[in-house]
This record gives sequence, structure tokens and C-alpha cells, in this order.
Amino acid sequence: MTDDSEILAHVAKDEGPKVSNYHVDVGNIDLVSKKAINRGLEDANYLVIDEIAPMEVYSQYFKEKTRQALDSNKPLIGVIHQRTSSGFIGKVKSRKDVEIYKIEELNKKTLIEQLLDQIKKDIQKN
Repeated sequence: MTDDSEILAHVAKDEGPKVSNYHVDVGNIDLVSKKAINRGLEDANYLVIDEIAPMEVYSQYFKEKTRQALDSNKPLIGVIHQRTSSGFIGKVKSRKDVEIYKIEELNKKTLIEQLLDQIKKDIQKN
């Protein structure tokens, strides 16, 4: 985790790909991906990517680094766009090594506990 901060998309921005009411700053997504995912691959025991969604996938660098993270031997928790099932997001969802959990109000507390237990087990293995 870092204190780095960049604006990835903004409603007042006039340039870049548009997702809903936002224009995406692909350069800033590249920059954040480079810093955060590279640092995680080099230094972390566990990786977290929040999030893999339509805005982020405009960045080829983000997709490349996310693939590297998924292909690494490090456990990864990612938040992934629920409604998208095609393109890069669909490929991530269809990987045999990916488990998808839908977080809802009814299961939120137990699912968080389940994931934390799994993280603890993974950390103890390493």
C-alpha cells in the first residue's frame, strides 16, 4: 500500500474514453498500475486489485500487469465488474484458477470471515 493518489476518471474531464458520465485518464491508470501492481509483485505476500472494471481495461498496461499478477504464485483478491462477461474481464472470470464470490447484504459478514480465514491459511503455507 502506498500514499500515491491519481485521478483515474472524472466527470469534468473532456478527453479520454468515456464510461458512463466519466472520461478515463488512461495515462494515470498506467501510472498507478505500474507502481502498485509492480510493487505488489516484488514485495507483497498477497495481492489485492480493486478493481477490474471497464474503466481500468482501457489501459493495456493495467491488463498486462493484472495478467502477470494472476499468473504469479501469489494469492490475489480482486474486485471484478459483475455485469461484464466479455473481453478482458470475461477472460479473467473464466480462468480455471479464479473463484468468484458475489457479495450481497445477506452474505457480506460471513463471506468476509470466510475470505479472511482463507488468507490466513494461504499466509501460513508460505
